Amino acid sequence: MSTMGTMAQSVLKDSIIELNEFLIKADRLNEFSYGSKVQNAESSLIKQYKTQNLSDLIRSESSVYIKSYGPGNLATSSIRGASANQTAIIFNGFNINSPMNGISDLSLIPVCFFDDMQIQYGGSGTLWGSGAIGGSIHLNNQPVFNKGLKISAGSSIGSFNSLRHDLDLLLSGQKWISVIRAFRMTAENDFPFYNTALSDTPLQDQTNSEIEQHGLLFENYFKPKEDQSLELILWYQKNKRNIPPNMLQLEENSHQDDESLRLTTEWKRSFSKSDIFIRSAFFNEDILYEDKTNKILSLSTSSTLICETETKIRTGKDQLLNLGLNNTYISAKADAYNGSPDQNRISLFTLYRISLLDKKLESVIGARQEIIIGSTPIPLTWSAGLNYIPFKWLSFNLNAGKVYRLPTFNDLFWIPGSKP
Repeated sequence: MSTMGTMAQSVLKDSIIELNEFLIKADRLNEFSYGSKVQNAESSLIKQYKTQNLSDLIRSESSVYIKSYGPGNLATSSIRGASANQTAIIFNGFNINSPMNGISDLSLIPVCFFDDMQIQYGGSGTLWGSGAIGGSIHLNNQPVFNKGLKISAGSSIGSFNSLRHDLDLLLSGQKWISVIRAFRMTAENDFPFYNTALSDTPLQDQTNSEIEQHGLLFENYFKPKEDQSLELILWYQKNKRNIPPNMLQLEENSHQDDESLRLTTEWKRSFSKSDIFIRSAFFNEDILYEDKTNKILSLSTSSTLICETETKIRTGKDQLLNLGLNNTYISAKADAYNGSPDQNRISLFTLYRISLLDKKLESVIGARQEIIIGSTPIPLTWSAGLNYIPFKWLSFNLNAGKVYRLPTFNDLFWIPGSKP
């Protein structure tokens, strides 16, 4: 009996698997999106597309339509028929769409820079503000503690002289995580095609279509106490691409350089019945366009500073109240603008979630009021959604709300054609 008892204890001990501690990011998407369709890309799927960009991942693994102008060139999304500036691209809780044209070029977002992707279909203006009309695409990083030191590197070679190198460096302890991700990609894109715009439809090689991209993502997570966490993320990227001629042009001698710096921070404090978040972000984007043939040199630059605070209060069993305040300051400068316009926005939002019938019925209601300082007030937006699962094999989803998109800086200040 003693021997059997020892063996049983040994088996029981060996069957216990200790998992590394990870930082849970319970954002508004996961807690207040009842009634909406949300598609999740698993980590294994993300790894399959690690050497590609976001447009490749979304095009192949979702029903979202991607409009692309060729390898390495502009790629934008359309969710449920909405345009690119009616789709919010959210990076760790912050909208990274350009304030100048209201879109994000998905060909410039490498898959290796995030761990998790989710696509929310339908309007979600209450959650994310301006532009979340057709849907929103969420990119998140998921830190895991106690993993020690891990280094990985890789290279890939493709058609038309495409070459890519990736490097990941992870240092993970009990209270601190640092991650460095870097990549470099080049391609000539000199692919052959039949030029149907010409009468004899000749076979030609694409010209002036070279691209070069390199970037660095530096993540830091710190847990000074069990009820507190602090994170700092820096994303720098530079992209150079030549602009190929159209099918009627004999040659083209223009190129565009995109340079971006994104810095985000978040501090979280947890209490017995509430959580407090204070987060901020600074984005700077430069776009340099040069056409040597027509002697055009144009520089466009924009800066965005975001400060946000929110609290989540557990008001009762299976009930959660969310209150938040967001301030966004934007400035931009372009040759087509008259001066250097700026804009200051303030948003107040609230969301309330409740679960009933032993969590078979879950519903959420919310409202957001956004104000542009010195401008006409924006109408109050609202949302309501519910999930009802009467049986394991049957579920009902309902989502309704009011959404909006603020005019971009190009809409307001571009000369000629703008409407202030």
